[in-house]
Amino acid sequence: MNGDMISAKIWIVLNISLSIVAIFLILNLFNITLPSSGKAQTFFDKNEPTCIVDWKNELTSWNDIERCCFQIRQQLHCKQDTRILEDKPVNWVCSTGPESVKYWLNNKAYYSCEGLPP
Repeated sequence: MNGDMISAKIWIVLNISLSIVAIFLILNLFNITLPSSGKAQTFFDKNEPTCIVDWKNELTSWNDIERCCFQIRQQLHCKQDTRILEDKPVNWVCSTGPESVKYWLNNKAYYSCEGLPP
């Protein structure tokens, strides 16, 4: 009896696992994508996306996030650096080097940029 019970439990686990895989395959078949952790993170972040351009220590807020993201993709690196600039919290700085233009972003803007197509 004990051998049959273990076997039944294994079949239940296998059936549930295969059902989950089948659901993911069906979603993929219809091009339905689940949000990544970055997209989910931006969904729950209630702050407005912030992009601040820093050119020779002159700060300018940039409200066009898509264009900001385009510029971010052209930078060599981004790193976490939490500060308050223009009374707005920012968490990331992206640049091509120490003397270049710097783009300061909060988490909402940074993760939004990661989720946009190139």
